[in-house]
Amino acid sequence: MTTRILLDTSSLMYRAFFSTPPTVTSPAGEPVNAIHGYLDMTSRLVGSRRPDRLVHVYDDDWRPAARVAVYAGYKANRQPDPEGLPEQFGFLRELLDALGFAQADAPDFEAEDAIGALCAKAKRGVATDIVTGDRDLIQLVRDPVVRVLFTLRGVTDLRVLDEAGVLEKYGVPASRYAEFATLRGDPSDGLPGVRGVGEKTARLLVQAYPSLDALVADAKSDKRAGAPLQRSPSLRTAIRDAADYLEAMRKIVPIRTDIPVREWEHPRDDAKVEELSDRYGVGGPVRRLHAAMAGARSREGQSVIREMTRLAIAHGAINLAQGFPDFPAPESVKRAAQDAIAADVNQYAITWGAKGFRDAIAAKFERTYGVAVDPERQLCVTCGSTEAMVASMLAVIDPGDEVIVFEPYYENYGPDAILAGAVPRYVTLHEPDWSFDEGELAAAFNDRTRGIILNTPNNPTGRVFTREELEIISGLCQRFGVVAFTDEIYEHITYEGAEHIPLITVAGMEDRTVLVNALSKTYSVTGWRVGWTISSPALTDGIRKVHDFLTVGAAAPLQEAGVVALNLPEEYYSRMASEYLERRDLMLEILESVGLKSSVPRGAYYIMTEVGHLGFDDDAAAAEHLVKEIGVATVPGSSFYSKPELGRTKLRFSFCKKLQTLRAAGDRLAKLAK
Repeated sequence: MTTRILLDTSSLMYRAFFSTPPTVTSPAGEPVNAIHGYLDMTSRLVGSRRPDRLVHVYDDDWRPAARVAVYAGYKANRQPDPEGLPEQFGFLRELLDALGFAQADAPDFEAEDAIGALCAKAKRGVATDIVTGDRDLIQLVRDPVVRVLFTLRGVTDLRVLDEAGVLEKYGVPASRYAEFATLRGDPSDGLPGVRGVGEKTARLLVQAYPSLDALVADAKSDKRAGAPLQRSPSLRTAIRDAADYLEAMRKIVPIRTDIPVREWEHPRDDAKVEELSDRYGVGGPVRRLHAAMAGARSREGQSVIREMTRLAIAHGAINLAQGFPDFPAPESVKRAAQDAIAADVNQYAITWGAKGFRDAIAAKFERTYGVAVDPERQLCVTCGSTEAMVASMLAVIDPGDEVIVFEPYYENYGPDAILAGAVPRYVTLHEPDWSFDEGELAAAFNDRTRGIILNTPNNPTGRVFTREELEIISGLCQRFGVVAFTDEIYEHITYEGAEHIPLITVAGMEDRTVLVNALSKTYSVTGWRVGWTISSPALTDGIRKVHDFLTVGAAAPLQEAGVVALNLPEEYYSRMASEYLERRDLMLEILESVGLKSSVPRGAYYIMTEVGHLGFDDDAAAAEHLVKEIGVATVPGSSFYSKPELGRTKLRFSFCKKLQTLRAAGDRLAKLAK
């Protein structure tokens, strides 16, 4: 089930206005305290709740004519908004438009009605949390699809109201909360309720009668009244006298769920975001919101890829989700690990890597690319490429820096940047060849940019970046003083003449590149977790310090085996690439045979596939169907994008499997063609 948060923006902005000092102003002296508070509340909310989707919902008319026509006193006593608040709604909309956030309202109605209508038209499989300080929205609570997160203090202290929570707090079911509120009244909305009826009596009446009609009928009856009216003649009189009021409230208190809703979501405009952030002085809150949204992409903070592996195990599916081979590693490499353990190489190696292993890494790099590496000053051995990447970013990036990430991207990169305190800035790789637009990339660089993450050959697209593209990246990095973090773990898995070129070998990038690699993919030992970085002595010094405190060191006997792996003959690499080409072509043939259109990868061992025509609500639903009903695990395409909707029609298939495994997967996928 996907999760969606609907923000009662009108309510939350009001709270933010009074909780944030009025001294918070724009450079021009305009009040922006509500925007500051609202954006920071949203960041904290996203960071703690990690929704799949977030929608900001506004009042279009806070005192709708349709309600005033029924009861003239509706909100008649409401004071005008405090000076300095109304204009901030306009600023906020402009900013959210530029940021590319989803927004909504209902023409001529309140935010609560727009929220009600959005809940009513939600697709199956969507769970909605409504964040508000307005009790009226409690009436929308329905297990398991709608909850209210009621603000007690900002958004750090929320009362979670599901059906059990409503019953516990108010003593009435959520489905009858509107009747309870009608009897009790709401002075803030100018609704007096029934004379003499407070929360306790309203609760007793709702509990005692199946409906307000039954309550009024009993009050008007000549027969002996039922409890609790029997015990209080004055209450019976009050109910009878309020009959017209209660009838009018049927069109006032219930939230309208049958009205049209306007929803809009513009493409993100980074230049406009920067302009507005500077104009309103909200750069800090904007960056914090970006970081929170990026962190929410990895579904509840967990890897989507690893979650699909767990589902594959649970349902007996063939795992084409996670990128690990089901064929053996080279015998000589496995034997070297066994021999090292038997020889008692079982204690700490030097923190940044055993000398023999570092020497082997440096020798292989020079042998392959013709560039010398100093194993004493330019290498740090880590616990896999994952640690290599995050240790490098922690060593280089400062909080508030921006890091450019090409998307679609391997799901760890956004969280890596956030762990380093950075704000990810995404640049799209465009289909069909997954290339970047030079202008879009240049626009992403600015004075706050400190890093760029480049994965080539690329996961999930299979793109192998050309020398021309690398030179464009190099020029921008040098112009803005940016460090490139290059994930090159698929360096030897390329097809049809595609050439892998390490960015660190491009002129001008020697001192501003951190190359990340590992044994995992090339030698089919993904579970060993032995990786490394290559960088300038200055960058390496910082990486070694962070690595020391993160993990101390990689497994000593596996480093010994790594020496053997790195000295395998050249024919090992050409044979491996040839075998992967055979697997790739087989997988493409299988996908085409069942009607799935795919991008042809030039490197790595993944295929991005279009599944929108299959009729599922989104990629998550398609992936769930495949793993549970077809018996093949894939990865939802949205997990590779900063905006999940960009990948909602895609699935990623891995083909690092035996040919017989791929054919067995093909047999199961054939059900899709029927």
